[in-house]
Amino acid sequence: MSRPCGFPFISDSIIYSCTLIMVMAEVAQLQLTGWVALADDQAVNFCGSQFTAWEPNHLKVLDDGKQLQLVLDEVSGSGLGSMQDFMYGHFEIQMKVAPGDTAGTVTSFYLSSAPSSTTQEERDEIDFEFLGNVSGQPYLLQTNIFTNGSGYKEQRIVPWFDPTEKFHTYSISWTEQQVLFSVDGIAIRTFYNNKASGQLYVDRYPMQAFLSIWNGDDWATLGGLVKINWTAAPFVASYQNYQVDACVFKGNISACEQSAYSGAAPHASLMSDLGSNLNFVEEHFMVYNYCHDTQRFESPPPECTLAD
Repeated sequence: MSRPCGFPFISDSIIYSCTLIMVMAEVAQLQLTGWVALADDQAVNFCGSQFTAWEPNHLKVLDDGKQLQLVLDEVSGSGLGSMQDFMYGHFEIQMKVAPGDTAGTVTSFYLSSAPSSTTQEERDEIDFEFLGNVSGQPYLLQTNIFTNGSGYKEQRIVPWFDPTEKFHTYSISWTEQQVLFSVDGIAIRTFYNNKASGQLYVDRYPMQAFLSIWNGDDWATLGGLVKINWTAAPFVASYQNYQVDACVFKGNISACEQSAYSGAAPHASLMSDLGSNLNFVEEHFMVYNYCHDTQRFESPPPECTLAD
């Protein structure tokens, strides 16, 4: 593939079986989480100066910059990162992941303070990650939070749809009070600021937005037992309608802390029935929650026992 759009090259990349429960009637009745979808004309053009590319020979920009394809093969994965840093706001993307035998692959949309503000070892990060699976088995959608380089806050759901068939919208709303993860306007997870109880929160560093597909077969599928079948490559993830409504960091965190984005911004306002929506997703679609992993943790992590 030819190098598209003249993206700057990131030389030191950081772009790093269950049963699907179909309860679509109930899903259709879930209330939206309170943010208002941005207009299509606010979508960021992928073929521009707002991004840097990781392995630009493994990506394609289509439809005059409206759509992006990232490719993983035996040579390399690929990714795109925003040139700007942000501190609080609403971030969303429409994704369609690779079909077929995708075990070991990781397709992601995330925010991270590394490498622009921190090292990997001390980074803050907010993750959406699709974990591939063997043919016939569903993808798992994992969310995770890193604070000061420490993750281990994974939750995994089986989506109520096939993420390979068409585009779906994945949203991160990040304020001083909470991080809200949504899929097609349905809340799937919140992570609250419990600093008053001594817990770290993602409020120390600005973050960039990233899209990537990469080889995670040392952990992604059945704990790394299933490796990537390279005869099924290339694996192609498609993205479109990337939108950001956020405070652009310009060297002063306090400016963003005082902005509307740090509080209950329109896209992050929570409706009174948010808890019931989250409980519904947990009951019907969640297959892993780190808070309940007694083999991994002798006692629940502190944030799991704190009142929201």
